[in-house]
Amino acid sequence: MLTIDHLVVAAPSIEEGINWSEQVLGHTPESGGVHAGYGTHNVLIGLGNDTYLEIVSPDPHQSNIPPYWIPANKVSEPSLIGWAICRPNLKKLSVKHADCLGDFAEMQRLKTDGSLMKWEMTYPRFTVLDGLFPFFIDWKDALHPGKQLNSIGTINSVTLQHPKAQKANLLFDSLDMKISVEKAETFSIHAALEIGGQTITI
Repeated sequence: MLTIDHLVVAAPSIEEGINWSEQVLGHTPESGGVHAGYGTHNVLIGLGNDTYLEIVSPDPHQSNIPPYWIPANKVSEPSLIGWAICRPNLKKLSVKHADCLGDFAEMQRLKTDGSLMKWEMTYPRFTVLDGLFPFFIDWKDALHPGKQLNSIGTINSVTLQHPKAQKANLLFDSLDMKISVEKAETFSIHAALEIGGQTITI
């Protein structure tokens, strides 16, 4: 079964990301941590036990963001730019589907409480269909971030649109992902969130 692990909102700065969350979602995000060596840091919003929203921005205390990472330095305002799927056996998957998945990586992040979180993932490939295609993540033995956050709501749906919808759907089918991409003149990704009895689309 397809499981959305988290949504990725990029912001020019962490302060702008926090302000966006307060204004749009009505909640202040919780502390995240630093992606050491990747040039970013984040704050998090809980969306259920195994799902969350990540607001990621350039970390002013690090050097530039590498080209194979989340391009948080390319946005002018907070924007939903990507999403992640929870899936096991990522090392084999990244080799078999190298045309659409980034390289396999063993990751770690220093949390604000000083503890170290470790996980596995495929690097995001924002060059594939403008970022429409998700990256994959496996938290292994680590406690899922969603379980460590206060949940403010849930994800109702994710809508994907792209001029090359047929190509996108073939890629999703090759990975046994039951996703339908709608044909449109421009690329877009939107998520409908259920928060406090209201539907908020980002």
